[in-house]
Amino acid sequence: MPRFLVGATEDTWDFDAAYEAAEDGDIIEFTPHLTMNFTQEPFTEITKNITIVGHVEGNRFLNTITGKIKISNKAKVIFQNLWMSILKNTNMVHITGESEVTFKNCVLQSDYPENDHFLVFSEEKSKVNFKKFTTKLPDKHELGMKFIHSAVSIQNSTIQNRLWIRENSELEFVHSKMECSRPTSLWIDDSKLSILSSQVSGTFEGGSQAVLNASKSELVIEDSLIHGVGKDYYTIYLQKSCTGVFKNLNVDFMKLKNSHIRMVNGAINHNLTIDGDSTLYSRGRLRFLNKESQHIPISLTTNALFVGDSVEVEKEISSIIRVKEGSSFIANDFIHLNGDATKLNYETDETSQCSIAQKHKVAPERSEKGEIIRTANEQKAHHTNTDYYAQLQGLIGLKTVKEKVDKLIQQARYNQLQIEQGLPPEKMTMHAAFLGNPGTGKTTVARLMGQILFQYGALKGEEFKFVEVSAADLLSGYVNQTAEQTRKKLEEAKGGVLFIDEAYALNKKGSNSTGEEAINELLTYMENHRDDIMVIFAGYTKEMEQFFDVNPGFNSRVPHQLVFEDYSPDEIVQMGLKIFEGKARKVEDPEFYARNIKKAYKRSLDKSNARWIRNQNEQIMQEFIFRVMSQDGEDMTLIKNQDIEKALSQGSYEESEHKADAWEQLNQLIGLEKVKEQVSAFIHQVELSKVRQEQGIETKNITLHSLFLGNPGTGKTTVARIIGELLYQKGMIATNKMVEVSRGDLIGGYQGQTAIKTREQLQAALGGVLFIDEAYSLKHGANDNFGQEAIDEILKFMEDHRHDMVVIFAGYHKEMSTFLETNSGLASRVPNTFDFEDYTSEEIAQIGLYELGSDSLTVDEEAYRQAVATAYARTNDRSNGRWIRNFNEKLRLRLATRFGNNPSIDPNQIIQQDLDDVLAMSK
Repeated sequence: MPRFLVGATEDTWDFDAAYEAAEDGDIIEFTPHLTMNFTQEPFTEITKNITIVGHVEGNRFLNTITGKIKISNKAKVIFQNLWMSILKNTNMVHITGESEVTFKNCVLQSDYPENDHFLVFSEEKSKVNFKKFTTKLPDKHELGMKFIHSAVSIQNSTIQNRLWIRENSELEFVHSKMECSRPTSLWIDDSKLSILSSQVSGTFEGGSQAVLNASKSELVIEDSLIHGVGKDYYTIYLQKSCTGVFKNLNVDFMKLKNSHIRMVNGAINHNLTIDGDSTLYSRGRLRFLNKESQHIPISLTTNALFVGDSVEVEKEISSIIRVKEGSSFIANDFIHLNGDATKLNYETDETSQCSIAQKHKVAPERSEKGEIIRTANEQKAHHTNTDYYAQLQGLIGLKTVKEKVDKLIQQARYNQLQIEQGLPPEKMTMHAAFLGNPGTGKTTVARLMGQILFQYGALKGEEFKFVEVSAADLLSGYVNQTAEQTRKKLEEAKGGVLFIDEAYALNKKGSNSTGEEAINELLTYMENHRDDIMVIFAGYTKEMEQFFDVNPGFNSRVPHQLVFEDYSPDEIVQMGLKIFEGKARKVEDPEFYARNIKKAYKRSLDKSNARWIRNQNEQIMQEFIFRVMSQDGEDMTLIKNQDIEKALSQGSYEESEHKADAWEQLNQLIGLEKVKEQVSAFIHQVELSKVRQEQGIETKNITLHSLFLGNPGTGKTTVARIIGELLYQKGMIATNKMVEVSRGDLIGGYQGQTAIKTREQLQAALGGVLFIDEAYSLKHGANDNFGQEAIDEILKFMEDHRHDMVVIFAGYHKEMSTFLETNSGLASRVPNTFDFEDYTSEEIAQIGLYELGSDSLTVDEEAYRQAVATAYARTNDRSNGRWIRNFNEKLRLRLATRFGNNPSIDPNQIIQQDLDDVLAMSK
């Protein structure tokens, strides 16, 4: 791509001249040590897709830009390696008109603390990306960035300014740090926010301020710290119907008002306040590290609800929980980390309740994962009195797995009887491979199997050990240390079970030799200590099969392979009902629950099995809790159909009076009568199959993959998009999206790249429609290996996901016929064909009139129809809709020429002379 070098010498460009000459995709590069002042009033405007690049030497930026810049008109602009400075009270960068701006390795600096404008201001569906971005600002400043109806991504950056996220915006804050010296560092309203592996902090001067203040918004916070410095404040304040999921969050003060949050493991340093019809559902450990605080750790008022697994507190004060005004606090475990939990008090009034299933006098010792650790004697007593075999058999599904595990257990029992009779036991190698998708019970079965083998003496440790690791726990970043790190984990698990999850990650392509070092250490130890340890390799079936091919030693040392199949819809329903039973909840209509869960499970792209049904049940529980807490006298154990329906309808199609119906869009298309009939028959066939399946009738699943045959401009892409929306409305595909690709999007430049590029596009379209335009061009002759690689990847993915997506192959009749003849696998997998006929000249004229009308241009319709008919009869161009668009462009050019010669004419009227001139050009 062309590169324009801007500088102060004769052999370099002036910036304005370089910008004028640049085309979309070009690069404007500054010479080192050049300062560029954008002084044009009221601003310098960029409307092209360009990259503006400076230079960096170590940590020193060699180029500075100052002034005011506006990016508009859907421009895509990249600023890279630049120091950006604000010289006066103004916006530095204004992004508008659906533009996209990326800042890569840039610093934005200002010396004006009272600037009442914004460092960056984005609006009108624009996108802003910050990568390795830093702001450097004065203390006590009021500076910030504001985003309205925009998508914002901040990664690996350090931000010292405030952020305003408004009006349907989205912010992703990833691996970044915010250090703002002003209150309310992050203010979000009616938007979406994700904070991942980051730190956000602010400085306070008292009052009702918050580091993160949100209203009417959706939030996801994971593995992050939200912190404040100064007097009392709310570090997080959520109000006006906020919802969110917080995982491994560390926060000082948090207040919920009319908001609903789900937490998974977290720490609150001072106080949690739940107020005004709010709910907090906590899974795992929620710790209150309030050693130095005088605040009551937990306060619930005005119909608030807290439901939690384990609550742990450090400080002992007069009241540990305050529950008032119709609120409820429910916890399974309450633990005092530094004292006796049974002595802790809580305050309630007559309208509220505080229910704690168990108070631990002292905090039990826990593992790093939070699991309670027992002594050796407690372990043995615990195992002796527990029927793990019954627990294993009681697991839902897994018939084949249970049979294989049972054989191993019977061998252990046999050896135990042999020893009791004074006879030598049979040699027994216990190492195994567990293959299957997530949520299929691999970890649960591994633990139960190990506990049973421990009971029968096959695992000889003094206490039962189950050490669960991933590749990261075994691999070291230093040469020759991986073997030592792996051996430590093996020694830790000796006498028990070492469970290696996603074991194939030990052999990641492109990584260094540390994976091979870990594998060799594992195989050697497994051979030398085959009677002392059970090593279980777990992961996805395909990846694990490839992993075992890496080293021939695997097959001889790992004799037991257990394949964990996905749960059937019936087993998923059974599992879901069992989960509710364990929570002492009843389902109003089990058949209604089963029918809707099965439908959602078949439609879902999430193949996480047990995790999927747990997540669905959690959503149902949230709806259940919201309902019972808002209505007096409701049964707090009965889950109603309305709870199920509301939870499972999230993310599915909803009718809207503001959106045109897909059938209506199809019928409004000009011409295409045959295609409309074919689409109607196709969708009705889909509807019939769906109804029969819902009635419990075994029906043949309909394959949705299709061929669209016809000349260009006949509406193939438009109809594909409408079919996708219709299938989404009917619940046959999970999302209303269409990914449009051609050969260039799928074919790579070297062997192996094509499969990767093709798989990326297929994954992007999963759940929706993949539209492959000019599909016959995928393969250029019999020797096109790259094309064949793409086709093979598409065929396999289509087969594996034949009910999860629609693949549409589009192209000319003749070329597509030849293409299908050379690929028999395609013809058998694509049963639906739609024939797009050329438009008649009358239909072409109708399309042209509609297109001009949508642009507020007028013309004598009869004269226009005659002109189109004459021009279309003369041409051999059968590009249909494209032809008439080109015809209209020529009319616009004639209108513009007349206007240039005489600005007093009607700028919206195409006249007979324009039509005659364009006709003359077509002779």
